[in-house]
Formats: sequence, structure tokens, C-alpha cells
Amino acid sequence: MTSECTPTTARPTSKIDLADRVLVVNPGGYVGESTSKEIAYARATGKPISFTGPASLPLPP
Repeated sequence: MTSECTPTTARPTSKIDLADRVLVVNPGGYVGESTSKEIAYARATGKPISFTGPASLPLPP
């Protein structure tokens, strides 16, 4: 048995670390709790964030 990372065990933040920017798919403006945490992490690391729907979270100026 190997200890490789699979999509079900990978940390979502590791994908954010690899990304140049983050696109949040939020139909109707909905953003769930885990996505909110991922957005906060992306902001903390300085990643640009875009939304497909209305941004339902306060955005920095």
C-alpha cells in the first residue's frame, strides 16, 4: 500500500497553494461553510479571487 494523495484525501488548501488565482463557482451567490474557509485561506495567501455569481462575502477594498 502506498501513501499517495488521492482527491478524497488531498487538502483543498494544497490546490489553492498551486493555483495562480481562485474561481469560486457560486450559483445564485451561495457559498457554503467549507468554501468560505477556502476563500479565507486564498485571501490570506494573496490569491486573486473571482466569483461566477454575486459575491456573497465581504470583499476587501
